[in-house]
Amino acid sequence: MTNLSIAILCGGKSRRFGVDKSVHPLDGKELYRHAYDALAPLTDDIFVQCGSKDASLYGVQRHNDDYLDLGPLSGIYSALRHARYPRVAVVACDMPNVTAALVRHLARYATPDIVVPEWASGHTEPLCAIYKKSLASLMEYQILSDDLRISSLFAKVEVKKIRIEPLIASGLIDATVFKNINYQDDV
Repeated sequence: MTNLSIAILCGGKSRRFGVDKSVHPLDGKELYRHAYDALAPLTDDIFVQCGSKDASLYGVQRHNDDYLDLGPLSGIYSALRHARYPRVAVVACDMPNVTAALVRHLARYATPDIVVPEWASGHTEPLCAIYKKSLASLMEYQILSDDLRISSLFAKVEVKKIRIEPLIASGLIDATVFKNINYQDDV
């Protein structure tokens, strides 16, 4: 897939999990590798966005956040800054069931600033979405203004919301794609 970078966000503190979940083993490999391996065939620019962690934990291309310990918006901002291509698929490391089919589907929509999956309830999945690299300066302004809410960003730009239930009903994705690992019992 051309013109798409992919960033696996591994910067969280894993407070609920108790230890760094991004490198916790799941089915014989580290948690982040599930998303990484599923999505790597889509691009030649895939990397781990590490937050303030020791980047050597990851055996792949990786970057530390530009602004440390400020949550997901900072990780997304840093991913956009480090990406080579104009659009960046951002996926949380704790989504081991994410698929290339989902990212391919989201990438079909080239015009909006953000393409994000949305449940019928209105809940969105901003940590499994596509962002235009050009949003980096707006995100940095938000960070410097101490507004770390992704929802604030959504209110300022063009967002295409893709309903999740029809994707499941059509068989494009499985119902477990958005299941994330928050607690050790989830493993």
